[in-house]
Amino acid sequence: MYFLKNGRRTDNLFLGIITKKGKQGHWVRYWNNGNKKDEGFYINSKKNGLWIEWKEDGYKFAEIFYENGVATHLTNCIVENCP
Repeated sequence: MYFLKNGRRTDNLFLGIITKKGKQGHWVRYWNNGNKKDEGFYINSKKNGLWIEWKEDGYKFAEIFYENGVATHLTNCIVENCP
C-alpha cells in the first residue's frame, strides 16, 4: 500500500487521527512488512506518554516516555540501536 505525500510516493502505513490541530490520540505506524514500527499517543502533533519502538523484524527495542514532544526517559534500549 502506498500513499502520496507532497506528490511523492511513501510507504508509510499508519493508523491515527489528524485534526486541524494535528495528530491526536493513539497512533500506530507499521513497517512495509506489516510489523509495528512504533506506537504511542499524540496531543496536538506532539508525542506524549509512553512510545514503543520495534525493529523491522518485530523485535521491540525501545520504550521512550515523552512530554510535549520531548523525550524524558528511555528504557529497554539496546545500546547499538538507540537514537
